[in-house]
Amino acid sequence: MDAGRRQILGLALAIIGVLGTIMICGLPAWKVLISTSVYPHDIYGAWYGLWKICTIYTTGKMECVGYEVFPPLVDDAMKATRALVIIAILSGIFGILLGVAGNKRINFMLDDGQKRKVGFASGVVFIITGFLVLIPVCWMGDGTHQSPQLAMELVGNGCLRKRRSTFVNM
Repeated sequence: MDAGRRQILGLALAIIGVLGTIMICGLPAWKVLISTSVYPHDIYGAWYGLWKICTIYTTGKMECVGYEVFPPLVDDAMKATRALVIIAILSGIFGILLGVAGNKRINFMLDDGQKRKVGFASGVVFIITGFLVLIPVCWMGDGTHQSPQLAMELVGNGCLRKRRSTFVNM
């Protein structure tokens, strides 16, 4: 396999990675709260995403509310996670642009030395992007496993209450 084909394969994998990062940015299930109670009708769960919280009731009803409605529900870890994922998406798009510009099969630059440097810079940007995605995912997973704690829950009438709960990482 020559260098041009390897570059195209790497660029295709990078595009898949950036699309995956965009998908995880919109997922509502970064943290899943499963609340168990002695009363069967009181069992429900909540999904904490980067942008909203979705409450699930035993009746099957799902209610999603943006964090701007209830600002106390957003902790600093979720804000930092949101920022890192957005920065990763932007740096991934920048890396794709560099990868296309530095590709050997595209005549965007005439000098092969410049193409090599731009292609190398694209690879470095993709490695940084990978770490920018890996950090928040591991951070949220570690916090989820280490803190089965009293959490704030959103109840049907819009009030917040504390209750013993268990976080499950999906």
